[in-house]
Amino acid sequence: MRVAVCLSGYADVIALPAYQRHLLAAFMPLRSDASVTFELLLHLDGTLLHESEKHLLLKASQTLDAAELKVYNSTPTRPNPVPGRVMCRPDQLSKKVACDCLTVGYIQNVKLRGCLASIKAREAAMSAPFDLVVRMRSDIEFGFSVPAAAQWARLREGIVWAGMVEPRSLLGLEEVGLIDDQFAVLPRAIAAAYLSGPADDIEACVPAQPNRTEQGWCPGRWHWAECRFLRALRQRALSLPGPLLAAQFPALRNASMLTCGERRRGSAAGCLTTGARRRSEGNTMRLRHVRAVAGTLLSERLPPSHFPPEALVGKHPATRTTGRAHTKQKEL
Repeated sequence: MRVAVCLSGYADVIALPAYQRHLLAAFMPLRSDASVTFELLLHLDGTLLHESEKHLLLKASQTLDAAELKVYNSTPTRPNPVPGRVMCRPDQLSKKVACDCLTVGYIQNVKLRGCLASIKAREAAMSAPFDLVVRMRSDIEFGFSVPAAAQWARLREGIVWAGMVEPRSLLGLEEVGLIDDQFAVLPRAIAAAYLSGPADDIEACVPAQPNRTEQGWCPGRWHWAECRFLRALRQRALSLPGPLLAAQFPALRNASMLTCGERRRGSAAGCLTTGARRRSEGNTMRLRHVRAVAGTLLSERLPPSHFPPEALVGKHPATRTTGRAHTKQKEL
C-alpha cells in the first residue's frame, strides 16, 4: 500500500520539535509498517520567514523524514482577473459589495495544487500510483494515532475521511453540508479533483452566487473556502463504483488547531520561544457535541484509533454492492 501525505500551511508550528515528535507518533502505525510506502510532502508558506529561519524547516523535514520540502516564498492571494469579471475580496463579501468571482482560499489552494504536482512526480519516479492521499494543515494536533495499516488496506473505495463533517457518521455526498478544508484522506481516484480543482475553479471564476444546480450544495456556506472542495468534487466525473461518502477521520476525534500567537515575520523562530497552545473553542476541529479536549499538549503517547467496521471491505458484503454504508452516530 502506498500513502502520500501532503502537509501544507504556515511554517510556524511545524518548526517546534515537540510538534514534529507528535506527528511522528500520530502516523507511527503507518510509518512503522513494512507493507506501507509512506511519503510525507511538505508544502509550506514561507512568506513570513526570515532568511535565518529556513534552517528550522530543513531540520523539521529531516526529523520527519519528509520525501520533499517546498517553501513558497511568494504566493498570490488572488488569481489573475477574469476578463469582464470583478474579482471578490473577502471584505467585499461582508459588506455586500457587488462582485462576480469568489477568491477566498486561493492562497492555500495554490499550495495544494503544487502538492498534487509533486505526488504525480513521485508516482512517475516509482512507476506506481499512490493508493491514498492525505491532505492536512501544518498545525493540527491529533487526539489519537491513525488506524493500523491493515485497516487502511481494507478501506472501501469512495469515502473522504475529513476532519469535520455533518454530525452523522457516513453521508452521501449530495447530503453533505460541510467537508472541512483542514484535513482529508482521499482515494487516489478523487485526489486530483480535491487538490487541484479549487484553485483551477477560482482561476476560471467561481460565481459569487450559486447557479440553480449549485444552490443546494453548500446551504448558507457558499462563500466559505470549504465549499470550494465540495464543488470541485461534485463538478468532476469521479471513477468510483458507488456514491461518494464522507466521514470524520477517527484519529481527529478531540483534535485541535494550534497556534504560537499572531502570525508575523519571524513566527517560526518565535514558536521556539513561546511554544504552541490550543486555539480557542471557535477554532478547534471539534464538533459541538464532542467533549472538550483533554490530555497532554502534543502528546507522544496517543491512544489508537480504528475505522468503523462498515468502512472496511469484507465486514459487510452487502454494502460493497450498494456502495453505501449506514452507521449509527456514536457519542465521541
